[in-house]
Amino acid sequence: MNYSSYPTRTIIYSPELSREFGAVTASILYQQLNYWFSKKKQFFKYLAPPAEPDIDKTPHYKAGDSWTEELGFSIHEFRSAFDKMGIRYNSLAKYKKAKDNNTVFDKDGKQYLFASFIDKRNNLTYDVKNWDYDKEFQQRVFGTDVDKLPSDEVVEDIKRK
Repeated sequence: MNYSSYPTRTIIYSPELSREFGAVTASILYQQLNYWFSKKKQFFKYLAPPAEPDIDKTPHYKAGDSWTEELGFSIHEFRSAFDKMGIRYNSLAKYKKAKDNNTVFDKDGKQYLFASFIDKRNNLTYDVKNWDYDKEFQQRVFGTDVDKLPSDEVVEDIKRK
C-alpha cells in the first residue's frame, strides 16, 4: 500500500484519550478542537452545512468548514463526542449568564474542558476552552507538561519523513 497517496490532512488519534473519554470520536474531536485553539483563542464553526446556504443568512459559511464536514461525523456523533468533554449552551444569553456566574465550564459538580454557545443571530457556534483545566487534564492523561507536547510543526515534520 502506498501511503504517500493518502490525503495530506491528518487528524491525530490518541488511544489514551479514547480510554479517558470512552469514545474514539471524542478523542478525535478533542484533538481537532485543540488544533483550532492552537490557531485562535476563540473561534466559530457551523455544526453542519446550512440546509440552504444563503449569503444573507449564513455569510460566514464556506463549503467544507462545518464540524460534520471536517470530521466526517454525523450531528449525533459530534454532539455525543462534545458532551463527553464540553458544555453546550443553546444561546449566547445562557452562555453570558454562566460567564457572569463564573460557571461556564462547571456543570453538576464536574469541570469541563470546553464550552460552546450558539449565536442565533448568525447561526454560528462559538467554542471556548478551559485552558487551566486542560493543562491539568493533559498532565494527568499524558503524564507530561502541555508545553512539551508535539507542536503542529513537529507533527508535519514527522509526516514528511
